[in-house]
Amino acid sequence: ISDNQTLTRLLEQNLLRGSDVTLVGLHGRDAGPATQKRLTDAGAKIVPTAAIQEKGWQAITTDLIAGLKTGPENVFVSFDMSVLDPGDAPASGRPVPGGITMREAIPMVRQLCAQTEVVGFDLLDAAPILDPTYVSRMSANYILHACLSGIAIRKTGATSVQTAKR
Repeated sequence: ISDNQTLTRLLEQNLLRGSDVTLVGLHGRDAGPATQKRLTDAGAKIVPTAAIQEKGWQAITTDLIAGLKTGPENVFVSFDMSVLDPGDAPASGRPVPGGITMREAIPMVRQLCAQTEVVGFDLLDAAPILDPTYVSRMSANYILHACLSGIAIRKTGATSVQTAKR
């Protein structure tokens, strides 16, 4: 048993419905065809990093939020630092080249938290002690700030991230 089996165990034990799970930014060898098939067979939706690079973060985020509007009322975001490119988070638990950039992650998280009813947010797979440059710590800080500022924007009643009062 390892930490990368948590989602599988939650789905197998019916503690989480696959149809309520969307994985954004899946990439790397641990996200191979067998893993993707197992997750999609359970009902999870997968948005690979390649889709973000092809369509752009704005389109992916818009689609993600539209899908959440028809799903559960409350949203829990689990942000795995391994989704980021190692240049932005070298001390993630499983750094794999080709991840999303902070330029993509920050507005995605902010918009998601501003436009949905986020009731929980966790940041995982960070190992900042492995990064003497502090880049991973700064990236983690900015991701958390993006979520909190998104929630604050939502609570002000702004209709979009761009129209929020500063």
